[in-house]
Amino acid sequence: MWSLKTTRLSDVKLYNMKRTIILFLLFAKYANCQNQNNIWCFGDSAGIDFNNSSTISFASGMRGRGGCTSVADSSGYLLFYSFTNATTNYSTRVFSNQHQIMQGGDTIVGEAWYNDMVSIPKPNSNNLYCLISMSETNVPTQGMWYSLVDMNANGGLGSVIVKNVRMNNFRNADCVTAIKHGNGRDWWVFSKYSTNSTSFNRFYTYLVTPDTIMPPIVQNLNNAADGDVQRIIFNSKGTKMMQINPLGFMCEYDFDRCTAAITNPHLIFPEQTSNYNRLFWSGAYSPNDSLFYISTNRFFGIDTSYLFQFDLTAAIFH
Repeated sequence: MWSLKTTRLSDVKLYNMKRTIILFLLFAKYANCQNQNNIWCFGDSAGIDFNNSSTISFASGMRGRGGCTSVADSSGYLLFYSFTNATTNYSTRVFSNQHQIMQGGDTIVGEAWYNDMVSIPKPNSNNLYCLISMSETNVPTQGMWYSLVDMNANGGLGSVIVKNVRMNNFRNADCVTAIKHGNGRDWWVFSKYSTNSTSFNRFYTYLVTPDTIMPPIVQNLNNAADGDVQRIIFNSKGTKMMQINPLGFMCEYDFDRCTAAITNPHLIFPEQTSNYNRLFWSGAYSPNDSLFYISTNRFFGIDTSYLFQFDLTAAIFH
């Protein structure tokens, strides 16, 4: 039974991206599963197929904003995708590759944030997938939840066979993330506690095994606020983890994929308490992990977005 040192702006290249939305779609890279990220469904009916040398766009059934997730098989064939629609009582829906709501794929808990869901293969299964979703501030459903998708059901179109099993019941930050365990089979799923005020920086890491989802490993880094909006980004090897947030916080940690230990915080920018000029929104490592990119968002009356490029090989980062 499956149950439950600070750097200067002169040290970076700065690009003015006024009136441009920077979208980072972040994917971990693991042997034999790259094709599972080859189909993207996002935005308002947008879809992109990366299986060929020339990308192909298509119309999906997605009608939402914020967080979404899509899954392909090892050949790059779309299996399903999900999103939360802010106009339908914030319920998350799962769609089949025919762009119709999957059997049992409605009324899944969600709240239409931005990094509020992730899908992972159930360990040791060829047909089951775990969808992790989050309801951040809606008190009756506040917390993190999982549902289970069976791609062998309904003639191969898939069915949600387990729905809305609660993983926690507290206010989670908008940064649900997953990374493969060092054993190559299991998964780590991350959330962060949020009070939107208290300075603790608490990470909750759940181990997903073939048999269960383990109670979380709780780590308190004590170096940033437990705010609602956070980003957790891993390098391609899963050995480094970058955390950024809209208060201008930027810190890189060592990560142990076997124990989930988050250690050796390297503070690049502390959080701002006034004069907000670093409004970090999303980020990505370059393919060889030597660079890190950050996009900013428009907060506090600032009407310009920027793209920062950090050279992680520079002496100031060591």
